[in-house]
Amino acid sequence: MSDVWLDWARIAMIVAENVYRVGFTLDPGTCLVFDAYVEEDCRTMYRLQVESDPRINVGEPLYFIGVTNNVGTKVSDQLKRAFARVSKRRRRPQIGFWRNFLGVPYLDVVIARQFISPQAAIRFGKKHGQDGILEVWADGSHEHIETDQEHVL
Repeated sequence: MSDVWLDWARIAMIVAENVYRVGFTLDPGTCLVFDAYVEEDCRTMYRLQVESDPRINVGEPLYFIGVTNNVGTKVSDQLKRAFARVSKRRRRPQIGFWRNFLGVPYLDVVIARQFISPQAAIRFGKKHGQDGILEVWADGSHEHIETDQEHVL
């Protein structure tokens, strides 16, 4: 997915309309918003990743992990630049909104990857400063996994 084709004004509007939620994932290419607590939404998130990357093994879960640690609720130039960098290496990055245990909002670039084990996914999440990651299977079943890192103010 090339950043050049994204309608950032529309994406910013969609983000602003959804920050009341606990969290959500936005697919910038389609401007679809997904609730990571809804099985049907998780199934669609998984399917979109498979469609864009034939190397995905559909018998294994995908882990959706924020890689930017971008504090805020607005689509900033910093987020756009990070998305452009990530999209050069990843086929279908997402934008994810969530709040940490203190209620601090984050609007991150999110990637979907397969790992050899959940522990490897957790290590990757910790490396990127994430409190949690989302494990999603092809059928839409999912689990929110805490990385068990210490919370730092």
